[in-house]
Amino acid sequence: MLRFFRHIRKTLMEQNKVRTYLQYAVGEIILVVIGILIALQINNWNQNRLEKELFWGYLQNIHSNIESDLNKGNDLNFKLDQISNNSETIIDYKNRSTLTYWQFATLTEHINTLESIGLFKSNRSGFNALSNTGSVRLLQGTDMEKLLYIYYDHMFSIEYEFDRKAHKFDELFLEISKRTWGYRPSDLLKRETNPLTYEPIEAQLLEKMNSSIMESLLSLGFENNFSEDYLKMEVLAEIIMDMIENETLYTDQANLQKIEFFHVDYSNEALPDIVVNGSFPSSIELLTASNMEFENVQQTYESDFQRITFKDSLLWGAALFLVDSLGVIGDRPIKDYSNFSFIELELRGKNGGEQIQFAIKDRDDPDDGSESKVSLQLTSKCISCFCS
Repeated sequence: MLRFFRHIRKTLMEQNKVRTYLQYAVGEIILVVIGILIALQINNWNQNRLEKELFWGYLQNIHSNIESDLNKGNDLNFKLDQISNNSETIIDYKNRSTLTYWQFATLTEHINTLESIGLFKSNRSGFNALSNTGSVRLLQGTDMEKLLYIYYDHMFSIEYEFDRKAHKFDELFLEISKRTWGYRPSDLLKRETNPLTYEPIEAQLLEKMNSSIMESLLSLGFENNFSEDYLKMEVLAEIIMDMIENETLYTDQANLQKIEFFHVDYSNEALPDIVVNGSFPSSIELLTASNMEFENVQQTYESDFQRITFKDSLLWGAALFLVDSLGVIGDRPIKDYSNFSFIELELRGKNGGEQIQFAIKDRDDPDDGSESKVSLQLTSKCISCFCS
């Protein structure tokens, strides 16, 4: 091909066709430039393709990391739920004037479980690897960028909280180990062969269990404060993993709104939505009550709704949505709903036909049930109810 072009140039020069030669030369240069541009375009396309493949490879690693975090969080939440559920038994045993060996063993097992809670550590290897490459620019301005930073900021908060709690546990366990409590560990081992060996040290064990140190230790495990953090973690994880699986950097508005709901809202202005897909903002808390105390009303979170179960023997049961406005202590916290003309509820009953009453309590309403109520009858299918 090059020989062919050289032959044309030589012929034009021999024929003294200078103008034609210059036009040909310019045309040849243009062809060369076009060829170079095409080659560069192909190279750029190939580089972009390789970069996107590498980018999604990093996101797949992040997917695996988040899935691992979710499994660890689920195991931890289950463990903390078990500890919290044991609290009533623990309180009952601890406040008795006498304590059998097996009751003491139950208390001891509970305490040992607290010691083994350990730390929560998120796996950031995929996110760190992506952050240290130029491919991270592909995240800029996308929903994925926003969600990933919210997720790992949330992980940092969880890790900090567990690290702080672990230090408290360590300090209390260290303080417990410094005292002799009037018996030796070997005295308890003898219980396996001779049940009577427990009785002489029962008073010392009760002293230990009712000490201020043990009170502080047990109080740390009585409530599962991780459950709300885990719920936010679960919602974030599922949205991010679904986006990675579908190879998209954007999600719908409903998912973004669901994430916004977890942000603390201490303003006095009411939110337009109180519940989205069964999730509450940090400023809204759902409590339950009945004529036989709160434990007779069960509250569970399903995939996209809240389930509230009332025992058949109850005279009445209630679900209470409480606001936390401006961090007010003492006075009743309020939200200003004066800009809204109605409220829409999505409700359903287990069998249909259930009768409920809905009420919004004003700041000055007494806690005697005298506030205005709207009666509603549920069906077994989810319906929307409007209350003006």
